[in-house]
Amino acid sequence: MKIKVKTSYAVIHIGGSSYVQHFDDFSAFYNMDLTLRRLSRHMIAIGMNFGPYTDASYYHMYHELLGTYDGVTLRDSKSYGLFEDLPNIKQAADVVFNYSMEKVPSRANQKKQVLISVIRMNDRQGKYAISQYTASYRRFMIDVARECLRMGYHVKFISFCKMQGDLEEIEEIRAKLSAEEKCNSSVYSYEGDLMESIRMFDESELIIGTRLHSIILGWGRGKRVLPIIYDEKTRNIIQDMNWEGALELEDLDKVFARECIAKAHAMPPGKVSELTIDAQNQFWASDKILKK
Repeated sequence: MKIKVKTSYAVIHIGGSSYVQHFDDFSAFYNMDLTLRRLSRHMIAIGMNFGPYTDASYYHMYHELLGTYDGVTLRDSKSYGLFEDLPNIKQAADVVFNYSMEKVPSRANQKKQVLISVIRMNDRQGKYAISQYTASYRRFMIDVARECLRMGYHVKFISFCKMQGDLEEIEEIRAKLSAEEKCNSSVYSYEGDLMESIRMFDESELIIGTRLHSIILGWGRGKRVLPIIYDEKTRNIIQDMNWEGALELEDLDKVFARECIAKAHAMPPGKVSELTIDAQNQFWASDKILKK
């Protein structure tokens, strides 16, 4: 790996929540990033958010390190506000918005189907623990699935990260459904076939999204979306869009599934087009370096 990095013209780090302080002792992660930078002729970061973090030293050390990159593009204004003094750091919409409305197929291909993206919360401990919401989250997802089934929808659950337990959570939810309800539901596990997963969005009318990119893909594909916010990155991006109707984990015990489904709506095509154009700016640094 060291030889590949040293002999390459540029290293491009495409991530998401790559700069989060998960532990009090973050030296191992920082030293890995520092070493990668020192070995790289050109270093670029794309699609990131910064934080959350709890130690000022974490921020200051990364402020200095990222300042040495050829270019960094952050995906939300809160992250960018921490680095706006650095000329090599910019902000643009999430890279997934590059799947523009122009590529959306006719709605004639759409089924009466709801796509539900879930995550597993049981094991989410540490600094930003959300395991306390396991019961209320699961209960809400069961209620929302049942309500959609009552409305005549086929319910398709989608797992984006098997390693983090998405499939396990889906099975926990489906275990609470009746035999008939299970017959009218199905499961899709993303295993690397991006176009196949996008087809799941294109054939659905409504997206109940927990994973951030399930929310963004839903918007980008012109679907009604009900976002469920489970962490800061999702909250920050949704706030940047002035989007109303997202659910926080602490609210799930206070809302009714039917009312939430009714409030789910699509993003105006003009706004999606605006974000799609902005998302192309995620690649400003790589375009600049590679065109050299």
